[in-house]
Amino acid sequence: MLQIEHEHDFFKYRMISKQRKDIYEVCDEIYFTECVYEYLIYVDELPDDQITALVQCKCGIFKCLYSIYLDDEYIHVDTWDEVSSLIEQLIDRQLKKAS
Repeated sequence: MLQIEHEHDFFKYRMISKQRKDIYEVCDEIYFTECVYEYLIYVDELPDDQITALVQCKCGIFKCLYSIYLDDEYIHVDTWDEVSSLIEQLIDRQLKKAS
């Protein structure tokens, strides 16, 4: 959880440091990050395979998941089930890379 907190704090710092017009341009990324953060912090129990996949994100958890989110227009993060499905897609991609 410490890594998630650190990444989230750094993300907020980067956003707050931007000019107002630039913040508006990244509002989708802000919404995405807050939805994923809420899931990761408040979900009762994160499955072990999801924890393993998230720890393996070399570029950072939020960047890694946001990249997948941008690749597929049908991915949403409005509910915890949708965030969980996004992490499952991360797992699938990691398994494909490993094989």
